[in-house]
Amino acid sequence: YADQAHLTREWRALSGLPPTGWLAAELGFVQDGTAAGAAGSGHDHL
Repeated sequence: YADQAHLTREWRALSGLPPTGWLAAELGFVQDGTAAGAAGSGHDHL
């Protein structure tokens, strides 16, 4: 991938969630304040 935005876009297309949202859903112990609202915010953080 050329940069993080490309990876995040591909990840969202494949999983339906941004990386942090997917991690929070898969691993319930992940506590990232951005994960809860990241699905629709457009601001994805790894």
